Amino acid sequence: MPRDCILLCLVLIPIAGCSVLTDYPDRTNHARRAFRSFEFDEAASEYKDAETKLDRLCYRLERATAFHTGGRFKKSNSLFERAFRDIEEFDSRATISVRDSSAYVGSLLVNEKVVPYRGESFERVYVHIFSALNYLLMGDRTGARVEIRRAHNRQTKERLAHQDEYNEALRESRAYGIEGRSALDTV
Repeated sequence: MPRDCILLCLVLIPIAGCSVLTDYPDRTNHARRAFRSFEFDEAASEYKDAETKLDRLCYRLERATAFHTGGRFKKSNSLFERAFRDIEEFDSRATISVRDSSAYVGSLLVNEKVVPYRGESFERVYVHIFSALNYLLMGDRTGARVEIRRAHNRQTKERLAHQDEYNEALRESRAYGIEGRSALDTV
């Protein structure tokens, strides 16, 4: 009996990973096609329909960008603000939490797509840059100024968060005889 359970689990785990979560490019193909055809409202609508809890941030960024490009700056900023709150929520969680730990363990066993998308460093800055552009295009210089400050603060946070990686890259480059910033310029 235990052997049968083990075999069943070995079969079901990969199937669950493949069937429950689909590939992002496949899910967003129609939205990207609409965007390339300058049908920005349709693209935004498609990104909304495809939004899932695991990759909500990604879809919000895509949708906000579609609205921005289509000239719907207020709607775009509303979504960028929600994306900003999502990012802040991710940042405020404890580094190691039970919920995150179980998601990471699940990702190792089943599929890496069970870990919520937290955004890349450039996307975390992008939220504020595009919000600032939206405010400028609406004639709101004060709102733009706030977003530029937020962008600067986010850049500082991201730089500090990745400082150890940067220092390690410099150490490795020195081990190969490459000194100073030129080590990173060759990458």
